[in-house]
Formats: sequence, C-alpha cells, structure tokens
Amino acid sequence: MLDRRRTTALTALALVASLAACAGGGGALAPSAASHGVIALNQSRALPADSPTPTPTPAPLLTQVGELLGNVVGCAASLTTAGCHLLQNASAGATATFQNGLGAADLRAAYGLAPVQPGAVANGPAIAVVVAYDNPNAEHDLATYRAAFGLPACTSANGCFARLFNGGALLKPQQSAWAMESDTDLAMASAACPTCKLILVESPNSEISTLAHAEDLAAAQHPVAIGNSYGVPENQQARAFASHWNHPGIAITASAGDAKTPTFPATLSSVTAVGGSVLVKDATTARGWTEAAWGNTGAGCSATEPRPSWQTNAFGCTNRAVADVSAVAAASPGIAIYDSNAGGWIVVNGTSVAAPFVAGLYAAAADYPATATGAAPLYANAAHLNPLPAGTSYTLGTPNGLAAF
Repeated sequence: MLDRRRTTALTALALVASLAACAGGGGALAPSAASHGVIALNQSRALPADSPTPTPTPAPLLTQVGELLGNVVGCAASLTTAGCHLLQNASAGATATFQNGLGAADLRAAYGLAPVQPGAVANGPAIAVVVAYDNPNAEHDLATYRAAFGLPACTSANGCFARLFNGGALLKPQQSAWAMESDTDLAMASAACPTCKLILVESPNSEISTLAHAEDLAAAQHPVAIGNSYGVPENQQARAFASHWNHPGIAITASAGDAKTPTFPATLSSVTAVGGSVLVKDATTARGWTEAAWGNTGAGCSATEPRPSWQTNAFGCTNRAVADVSAVAAASPGIAIYDSNAGGWIVVNGTSVAAPFVAGLYAAAADYPATATGAAPLYANAAHLNPLPAGTSYTLGTPNGLAAF
C-alpha cells in the first residue's frame, strides 16, 4: 500500500501543470490533452470534495492535489480505454468492527430496505457485473464481506456465484485497481440484494471494445440487471459500440463518473446512469439520514446521445441528461469493503459504489419490463425516490425502497 501511495503522489505532482489547465475545475484534463489520448489519470475520477452540496467554484490547485494524495488512483483512462470510477481512501482504512466506512446494514437502512432475515438463502434473481482483468480472489473476498455483514453465503459451490471469462486463456493477469473494482461491485450488489445470485464477467483488458463484448456475455446469462462501473470520455470511437449496452428486458446500470462531466456508456439512453450522493447519518430526521448531491458526480448534458422520449425532466439539456438516479459515492464516510489484494478491509468511494448498488435494487425488485431499456421505468415511478435538494444535480433522486425499480 505504501508503494501505491508513493506512486500516486509522484503522479499527482507531475500533473500539477496539467491540473492548472483543467476545464471547469472538476479534475478532468483539458480537452486538448484528451484529444491526443494522453490521460495519466482517469478523466472521470473524482478529486474527493465532500461538501454537502456541489461546490460551484474549483478548489485551489494545491488543495486539489493534496486531496488526491489521500487517495489511491489506479485505473487510467483514454478515449478508448475505460477507467474504473473508484477511489480508495488510503487515510481511513476500515477496521474489523467497521468504525470507518458504511456497511451493508447501513446502506439498507439508508435506502429503505428491510433488514436481512435470518436463514435467508441466496437463490434469487441474478445480477451480473462487468469488469476488466482477472481477480482470482473475488469469491474469497465476496465471502468475507457477506459473512461480516450477516448476508447469506454466495459461493460457486452453492450455485449462487459464477465467474466468467470473456476471452478465456487470453485473460490478462490481475490488476490491483480493477480487482478492487470487482470486489466493490460484488459487495454493493450483495448489499442491495442479499438473496440474488451473482455473476462476475471479466474482460481480458479495459478497452471499451473488449468490455462491449463482455457486456454481451453478461447479457447472455439472462440476469435481471447488469452493473458497469467504468467509463471513457464521450467520443465517436466509443459510441460505435453503443449497441452492446442495449439489451431489452435487462436493467443495465452505468456509473456516471467522478469528475463532474458524464462519461460513456452512462450517457447512453439504453442504460440507467447512476450518479453520486453524500450520505450522512442524521438522527434529527425521520429517515435517519441526510443526503445531497455529491459535488464530483458525473452530471450534465450528453454531447452525442439524443434525448430519449421518456426523459421528461432533462434539466435544460437538448440531448440526454445524466444522471438518472444517484446513490452514495462520497469519501466521507465512504464504504467498507474487503479486498485481499489491498490487505483486507478498506474504505472506498465513487460512482463505482452507486452503480452496482442500483443494479442490485433492480434485481431485488425483479420487475423490469421485458421490452424496456434504460431508465424509462424509473422515470415513470420517480415519485417513489428520495428527492435531492433542488438545483444540486441532474438526477431524479435516490433510492427509497424498491417501489421505483
């Protein structure tokens, strides 16, 4: 972990000049850099600003770099190479009793889901998650997370867990940041639907063209939902693969990104774009929690995707607006997960947390219409979501039970 933090620090310092050219202060590199495919950090990754509401003006440059140094950055992105929308809070490791980071019970309470019943069995609908690279520890890490939070066992032996390889022998070795991504996705899907089956689909690399075929492999398993927690900046090269994220009857979620501007494939109308929120315990409210839009969530108007007919609230966008729904993504308090490659219990954040959680809600509801695509059903049931403060995000709200799904 120390080596990874040192690498992060050196990378961050080397990027001071590039950060000075950031457009909009959101942490994304300037378009001139992106146009040449030279992106040293994930363009859709957050600099972790966790104010209760989005900050309209950027933090001073040195403050942004200082925030970056407190987090481990792993999955780089270019125009055609996806970056995972995940950060590890390296200064706040989760402990064995989870003083740092929210657990599964916290998330279920915050979003109006019933406690897990004793004796529950994980033999329900299937959720697939698509990631890049191989994580041979995925089943072990999932078992550790589920046991810690009282969720029913989900293993290959009991028929609940499956790990598929898109590319077979061509699958590249584990990469630590993507392994953390797969552990996070499986944990968040589990928290949302403890009785669902889980399918981990691993792509040989993080090229958007290869992930597109992994998406097809996931859809071929006939899950109720597919979670995707990665993205690239919107561009025509990536959009050529749009059809691979269009599978009617399967609720496909995609993380909106962590640097204020939306990313592909979240901008597609065939997916539910999931943004981020700041979620804080608050005993003074009836809900027991206070929630607002996360200042670094991917949000805004698509540059390439036409506005779908079902998007009745497009927040002033002529094209598709992102995101559709939001869930916890802020670093404070963050989410506790288990990642053996990172040394055990850690705290993570980002829209990579939110997207698989929402996929799990779709699967738990098991009510996605056979001919539907994208967030059309969600817009029809938006009244069942928790509203966020007006004017703080491009989103309908956050989950409140399963009624909206």
